[in-house]
Amino acid sequence: MFKEINFKNKWSLFGVFTLGFILRVLLSRFGYNYDHESWLIVGEITSTFKNIFAETSRYNYGFVWAYLIGLYYAVVTGLGLSLGFYRLLIIFTLTLADAGIAYFVYRKSNIKLAVLFFFNPISLFISGFHNQFDNIAIMLALFGILALEKAIKSNKLNKYDIFSLLLFSFSLITKHIVFTLPFWLFLNKNLILKRKLIYFAIPPMLFLFNFTLFLPDGWNNILNNVFLYDSYNNMPLISGFIPFFSTFHSSIFRNVFLVGMLIFGWLFRNEDLDRLVVLYLMVMFSITSAMANQYFVMPLVGLFLLGGVEKRVYLVWLSIYLIFQFDGLNLLNILFSFTTKDLLTESPLLHMGLQLISDFVRLSYSMAAWLVMITILRETGLLKKIGTKLLKKGAEL
Repeated sequence: MFKEINFKNKWSLFGVFTLGFILRVLLSRFGYNYDHESWLIVGEITSTFKNIFAETSRYNYGFVWAYLIGLYYAVVTGLGLSLGFYRLLIIFTLTLADAGIAYFVYRKSNIKLAVLFFFNPISLFISGFHNQFDNIAIMLALFGILALEKAIKSNKLNKYDIFSLLLFSFSLITKHIVFTLPFWLFLNKNLILKRKLIYFAIPPMLFLFNFTLFLPDGWNNILNNVFLYDSYNNMPLISGFIPFFSTFHSSIFRNVFLVGMLIFGWLFRNEDLDRLVVLYLMVMFSITSAMANQYFVMPLVGLFLLGGVEKRVYLVWLSIYLIFQFDGLNLLNILFSFTTKDLLTESPLLHMGLQLISDFVRLSYSMAAWLVMITILRETGLLKKIGTKLLKKGAEL
């Protein structure tokens, strides 16, 4: 288990948080993408407490985020302020979530690593520019583990179990990143049977219950845009380097992903709870059937606590990617807009350079998935076991 330490310098914490918030706000000045446009639509709908799932197809999660930003939208418009203040409130909330995850890193490592996490370029970009909220669900799940670690000190159910169950449930209802974590906890050696059953049942039940509040009018969008939502269907661990797999139907990717999550849950059944949750987030990211830019925050806590050189490559590679990619700062399309067919013909080095950048962007999801998978295999000893078996097979041949 990672060591735990205490943090007492509150003024330093305030200064770090303020600087982190300012950096995120500065990144937002570079523009916005499809997701922020969605938050404008969602906020306007939920600011008057309309049924979000009956009104739009551009929302794919439980109700927490929708009605939180609806409150922000109502306050900003009610005060006659510009929608720029609406975005500031969103960025402030996401910065708080990043700080919460940094606190978990601090509890399990040290203050230096926690500060480095808080200022890592991926979190800065996703919270400041992209404005996606995966980090809120991740923070709630991590805090749920902190509460569960205290709960299991007693064989009797206690107040920490209540805190933990609520945190896991709200994590799921915010964004269902940890939807298979209850299965991992059910298999885990640290929980007695009574706890296994409760943690396996209650968070998923509350997650399902949150949608009943929006029935029957919201049924179609709940079914199609939450439970059957496919996103990019790209499974980058496989498809990035094996073109044949990119033609597979999305259901194959989804099924491979679900089976993979169950298998890894069994493989890691003996892990301590704090390692279990960071490994879960890393596996979830690495073998996902549908990756998008906001998922880059998912394995970060694990990479900071467990990663070696993979962490540094991950941060540098994806930071460059987010600068060039169309859902990021979109520099690649800007560069192409300044070129013509004749110019590319006359300047083969320019054409080669742009093509290399384009290939770099195209392979980035797969590179990210494999960097995280290598970390998982190395940290858990699976890489060594696989290597040993391959050497034995080679010797036999």
